Amino acid sequence: MPLTREEMKVFLSAEADAMIEKIITEREMNGEITLDEIEEMVIEAGREFQTVLTEAMIEAEEGASRQKKTICPECGEKMRHRGYRDKPLVTRTGEVILRRAYYRCETCGRGFFPPGSTVGAQG
Repeated sequence: MPLTREEMKVFLSAEADAMIEKIITEREMNGEITLDEIEEMVIEAGREFQTVLTEAMIEAEEGASRQKKTICPECGEKMRHRGYRDKPLVTRTGEVILRRAYYRCETCGRGFFPPGSTVGAQG
């Protein structure tokens, strides 16, 4: 089930807090660190958060698209949900695996992945 707006904010805040805690802990454990090391830690945390944010937004979009009835583009009949299929995708924020909803029309037999049909991502 997709996250509500408030649930997404809580989730993303917790993810950001965990990444900040990780950076602070690494800094404390390593004692003195160079500017290059600081930049590398910050860049890595930024990449991780970009992937998490991308996944959360994909999940939110899937929730919106699931609200719509899926109609067969071939014959116009209502299609039946037949599970999910994974699709690797490289985004500008990192590599993710999209989990797409798959539908099949019982009338004409056509299989279909509706536009925006993703239920999450893994990075």
